[in-house]
Amino acid sequence: MKKRLIVLAAAFAAVAGTTCAQAQFYKIRGLEAGASATGRYVTPISNENSVTPQPTEGVGLLVTLRAAPKSWLGLEANYGFNHDNQRYQVQGTKQTINNYQHEATLGYVLHVKTFYGIQPFVVVGGGATDFAPSGNGQNQWRGAGMYEVGFDYIPKRSPNVGFRLEQRALLYKAPDFYNDSLRSNTWVHQSSPAAGVFVRF
Repeated sequence: MKKRLIVLAAAFAAVAGTTCAQAQFYKIRGLEAGASATGRYVTPISNENSVTPQPTEGVGLLVTLRAAPKSWLGLEANYGFNHDNQRYQVQGTKQTINNYQHEATLGYVLHVKTFYGIQPFVVVGGGATDFAPSGNGQNQWRGAGMYEVGFDYIPKRSPNVGFRLEQRALLYKAPDFYNDSLRSNTWVHQSSPAAGVFVRF
């Protein structure tokens, strides 16, 4: 578990470093660091066999770094963490794996003008998510698409501290932990409403 966290931290640092380097190259306008609490709701969007993934709902944490090379365009790096139970319906029998999920994603942020302190945004990107069983099972990486829709609120009296509310989602293939009996080949939509704060430097 410790080794996986080190690898994830290194990957996130590399993504964040790339974001900052690109932001400097494009004459950075602003750098933001934020943290949000997230929900987690997973819905299968395809099903190719008799195995049906039914992961539990949950809550988690999202850490975000943003840079804005232009007033309407930004770059975003994310690290997300949550805990859940990956459940599977296999020919009438339920199987459950206690699981930790880690996310490392990168995206483009499209802004519109601020109106009364509110600035809407859309994010499109992708990355990977790591499913790590809390027991003796083998962890599994899945590539993931990402999109977000939300808005920032920047109080006039404190322009360096803001509040963020968003609806974000990941699209990926359900994990099977390299177990043939759990392989569903199912694509899922992970919806994650999030609310938090950020600081501008």
